[in-house]
Amino acid sequence: MKPIQERAELALVQGLRCVQYRPPNHFGLKPRAYSCALGLRYGLIGAAAASYSLEIADPVDERDLQSVFRYWPLMVAEHFKTEMSFRVAPQLDELAPATIARLSSGPIKLCLALRKQFLPLTRVLEIGAEVFHRDHRSDVTADHWLFGKTHAEKLFRDASAESIRFANCFFERQRAGLDEVSEIALLGE
Repeated sequence: MKPIQERAELALVQGLRCVQYRPPNHFGLKPRAYSCALGLRYGLIGAAAASYSLEIADPVDERDLQSVFRYWPLMVAEHFKTEMSFRVAPQLDELAPATIARLSSGPIKLCLALRKQFLPLTRVLEIGAEVFHRDHRSDVTADHWLFGKTHAEKLFRDASAESIRFANCFFERQRAGLDEVSEIALLGE
């Protein structure tokens, strides 16, 4: 493994820790919406880690980094099983690691595609969250009756905005060379 691939993998592991210390538990989302919110959070923070890795890499190394980014859903599934499953809503089923891993792959793929347009990371994350919300709107509102759907979407959008903020802060910490530790989450960004 090349040194740049090791640095990219380390950034992704740091991203997993970032999500671990900041689960979207306080929004009161129903199980399917919670899975979507957690998948989006993993995806956006993975996108921030990928952006950082690509920023520090030479253009010739970008191809090597693509192979590292392909393993993101597998890393998410393993991390969820070992570190997150006991911290999250107990009503999630046994397929939650695979579901959340699948959901997390969309934002990182979109980020890599939008990178070629030279958009700022914040805008890329916002686009990623909007596309995710559009694609998974039915899952976000699935556990609600007619009048609760609007409230469910608002809660999900709040969780999305928080995920974007966390991903931006994570990116800045990576740029500054700071490790992801639980104290940062406890003290606030």
